[in-house]
Amino acid sequence: MRADVESWSIKNYKFVMEFDGGGDPNFPFVLWVYKDGNPYFDKNGVQVRKYFKEKYSRRHVNNFCSKFVNSENYRNSMINSS
Repeated sequence: MRADVESWSIKNYKFVMEFDGGGDPNFPFVLWVYKDGNPYFDKNGVQVRKYFKEKYSRRHVNNFCSKFVNSENYRNSMINSS
């Protein structure tokens, strides 16, 4: 089962936290990244995402989102890491 839990918007980026009950039980939450309303892809054509544990911290998510949007180096490291 998958369900959107909450979302964050910063500038032209949107981050959607999804609960994935059928995925990895250690990391049941996935934060998907969108830019200009479209999925944001890495160098391999896979949508950029970050996994979170069951009891994720909103502060941690907010920090990730802010750093992703405001730091081109950090964003590029996420895109080129896979």
